[in-house]
Amino acid sequence: MQQTIQIGQVQPSVLSIVGSIVKNCKAWLSAKSETFSALCGEDFTRKEVLIAHAACALLIVACGVAEWLEGGAL
Repeated sequence: MQQTIQIGQVQPSVLSIVGSIVKNCKAWLSAKSETFSALCGEDFTRKEVLIAHAACALLIVACGVAEWLEGGAL
């Protein structure tokens, strides 16, 4: 049985695939968020919008935990 090796069909390494994914994510996060920029009248990046949403979610969870620890007496 004869085996042939074809040059040019080499699979990219996992590290290069991960590197390209990270590069694409950084580019996407640093892009301007058109919706929030139009709503607020200032320029916001997608990263800033994501951080703001995470902070709001954390605040809601913290309030829920505080109410649960109090026993719901409010």
